[in-house]
Amino acid sequence: VEPDGQMRLRLKADPDAYPLIVEADGNAGIVKGAAVYSGQFKISGADKNSAELRGNDGEPLKISTGKPDPGFRLNGKFALDHQKLDVEEFRFETGPLDNPYTADGKASVDLGLKPHFAVEASGAQVQFDEAVGGAAGSGFTLDQRIAAFEQTLRHMPKPTIPGSVEVRLPAVVAGDTTGRDVRLSAEPVEGGWSVKSLAAT
Repeated sequence: VEPDGQMRLRLKADPDAYPLIVEADGNAGIVKGAAVYSGQFKISGADKNSAELRGNDGEPLKISTGKPDPGFRLNGKFALDHQKLDVEEFRFETGPLDNPYTADGKASVDLGLKPHFAVEASGAQVQFDEAVGGAAGSGFTLDQRIAAFEQTLRHMPKPTIPGSVEVRLPAVVAGDTTGRDVRLSAEPVEGGWSVKSLAAT
């Protein structure tokens, strides 16, 4: 325990219901009679497509059903109290580790009588021209990019409270067509997500 009453607290969760791992490292304490916890967090996709066998010594042996997918990676700073979870900044990555697609943003979750969440993110330019060059190009193919996004969407937990997601991209390039200042607005609905608006100039 620190002199100011703060205590270092590290948490790690590996829920069976979702293919992800959540880690948090920060300081916890009591401020004005309320519990607070703030620090750094990391959420990463986990490969759970594996079978478990036991060897002759009884120890578990992990046998993967295929090449592990790097999954998505999300990390940033957070502050949590009894009323609100505030993520002042985060970085989202998906796709290959050596050339990921990235997005930066902020988020909040109101934990009051009417809980709701809000996420705002700005991503890098999406370049679909890589599909033209295929394996001969220096980048990744369109199919690889789409597969990475589909994998991420499948792994993201469905929110159980109302909220909104706002995403802004500087440009989306596909062949000889370029859409600039792309903005996406979406909200959760029963069974998935609803896109409220998608616009570009």
